[in-house]
Amino acid sequence: MKTLALRTILSMMLLLVNGLPVVYAAPETWDISTGNLVISSGGTYAVTGSTMSNTISVNTSDAVTITLDNVSINVSATRDKTAFDSGGNVTLYLIGANTLKSSISQPGIRVTDGEQLTVSNAPLSGCSLSASGGAFGAGIGGGYMQNGGIVTISGGSVTANGGDLAAGIGGAYTG
Repeated sequence: MKTLALRTILSMMLLLVNGLPVVYAAPETWDISTGNLVISSGGTYAVTGSTMSNTISVNTSDAVTITLDNVSINVSATRDKTAFDSGGNVTLYLIGANTLKSSISQPGIRVTDGEQLTVSNAPLSGCSLSASGGAFGAGIGGGYMQNGGIVTISGGSVTANGGDLAAGIGGAYTG
C-alpha cells in the first residue's frame, strides 16, 4: 500500500514538473501519440503511433518485452529528451518500420552499463528500426559521458546513427 501511495505521489509530481501525462502501461497496445509511456513492472507491451513530444521509459529491472509496431518518436527538437530509455532488461520485437530520434547529448535508445537490450523481428521478416542520437549521444547505447550496455540484434534491419563524437551502438562522447 505504501508503494502504491508513493508511486501515485511521484506520478503527480512528474505531471506538475513536466506538464505532460505519465501513463503506466498495462499489457495491451499503447498509442504513443496519447502520452508518455512509463513501464514500471515486467511484462509484455505493444506500442503504436507517432509523436514529436512523448517518450518511452522502462523503469524496472524486471524483464520487459515491447513490440514496436510502426512507431515514430522524434524528440530531437526538445532539449534533454531520449526517445526510448530501455531500463534494465528489454526485448524489442519489430513490426514494420520504426524510427526513434533523440535530442542533443541523448541516445536514440538508452542502454547503459548493466542494462541489456535485444532486438528481434521474430516471427516476422522485413521489419526495421532506425535509432538516432543527438550530438554526443549514441544511436543505441549511452548519452553524453555514458558507456553503452549489452545490445544483441537477432533479427530485423537495424540502423543506429550516433550523433557527433558518439558510436552508432555503444558509448557516447567520452563514454
